[in-house]
Amino acid sequence: MARYFIDCEFDGHNGPLLSIAIIREDGRSAHLRTYAEAKDEWVIQNVVPHMNHHRASCSQWIPAEEIGPSLKAFLACDDHPVIIADSPVDIARFCFALSTSADGAWACSEYPRMTFEVHNVDCYPTDLPNAIQHNAWWDAMALRHLLLAAPDLTRENARLRAKCERLTAAVGRQAGLAEHNAHQVVKYSTALDGWIRRGAVLDREITNLRLERAELVKALELIEKTPAWGAPERWETTPADVRQLARAALASAKAS
Repeated sequence: MARYFIDCEFDGHNGPLLSIAIIREDGRSAHLRTYAEAKDEWVIQNVVPHMNHHRASCSQWIPAEEIGPSLKAFLACDDHPVIIADSPVDIARFCFALSTSADGAWACSEYPRMTFEVHNVDCYPTDLPNAIQHNAWWDAMALRHLLLAAPDLTRENARLRAKCERLTAAVGRQAGLAEHNAHQVVKYSTALDGWIRRGAVLDREITNLRLERAELVKALELIEKTPAWGAPERWETTPADVRQLARAALASAKAS
């Protein structure tokens, strides 16, 4: 089993086949050109000038009916060829040619197994030296060059993806830490606000106590200075023990 990369050039959609190239994965290749003449203006300008600019190890200019037998000869005894293209149209052209005999009739393709792969990729721009776009051989070479390099690109992409995942995780951890710190700041700010409010309440209570103390001192002074025979305005007497208690309370209040 081997992989074969193919490309076709034809005279517009559904037009006659102009050329087909097939390249085995080891580099062995064939470029087959038919006798058909292009009539499509775009094809005449962009394809025909490059038709013979290839480096195929095998090159033939043959009738379209002989493309199939030539392809079979190239595939030789491969009992499971894997045919790879970048368009299903190229696969269709390949299959039509393979099932056509040299006299134009139907031909059997006796392969135990044949696999077809279509890769929807852009082969150009390419770093393949001297590649010429719209030449069947160069286009097949560009496809081979791209897909055979794909495992290395896949590994590099996997490495970069893993690095991105690590960076994303690190950013996530930093974001989580920042969120935690923000929550702590809010928590402590809320606690501080609570203490400030409680401090304000205590200040008000202390002020009230000071006012009450001042009123109490005034009352005690009045009691302490009241004559023993009573307050003249009320004609009452102030017991000696009450005056003594007032003096002691007043002394304590002034000491504090």
